[in-house]
Amino acid sequence: VMKMVETNDVAYPTDLPNFLGDPVVVESINKHFADFELSRAMDDIWALIAEANQKIQNEKPFSLIKTSPETAKEIIKSLVYDLHNIAFFLSPFLPETVEKINSIINTRRMPKAPLFPRID
Repeated sequence: VMKMVETNDVAYPTDLPNFLGDPVVVESINKHFADFELSRAMDDIWALIAEANQKIQNEKPFSLIKTSPETAKEIIKSLVYDLHNIAFFLSPFLPETVEKINSIINTRRMPKAPLFPRID
């Protein structure tokens, strides 16, 4: 996502509220946290990740940028918001990684090193 932002100069506000998505998702995840159902909270977070991945696969902003740049930029911007939402909910589990994600979103730049290096 951030590679597409950087490459295509996608603009978006950096002072984002904590969560920009569906209030039902917020309520569900917050309930799981309140009930100490951390596994179920993570299931909901993984669902958000899967939705963002599906959006990339279905809408193909990396290809669309060549034929319809403004539409592609809107899709990319929505993916940044998805990433922001995912980071918000991951903060209790991966606080240092979330700080890095937020920094990447705020600077609109790819990280120098992968957040999650491959394990061979």
